[in-house]
Amino acid sequence: MKRIGRALFVLPALVAAWMVLGAPDAQAQDVKSWQRAILQKVQKNQDYPRSAIARRLEGAAKIEITIDGQGVITSYEVLESTGHDVLDRQLPRLMDKLDPLPVPPAQLMKGDSFTFKLPLVWRLG
Repeated sequence: MKRIGRALFVLPALVAAWMVLGAPDAQAQDVKSWQRAILQKVQKNQDYPRSAIARRLEGAAKIEITIDGQGVITSYEVLESTGHDVLDRQLPRLMDKLDPLPVPPAQLMKGDSFTFKLPLVWRLG
């Protein structure tokens, strides 16, 4: 699949879910760095199918992802569909490409896993 057009990538839900009032600056910086690393990996791996571009299809999805302490995706669930089969078929492919994600900061871990929501957007420029 060739990259044609633009896909926008959004991670707004991540910040609110992880930031704790009074957290030390170093810990907050670790979380921000990890979020940037995820964003970069999504940008590198999210494809916009040619058939969707030709049909001028746009959409947004939300995925709940659980990872282990090494960033390995142990499970994911599509919480919101894009509304277009051609874009929805990209979701499992993208999860395969993203696995493993960057190693999460220790303060995010709840036991041996961490679960978060990842919004994904396909928009034509």
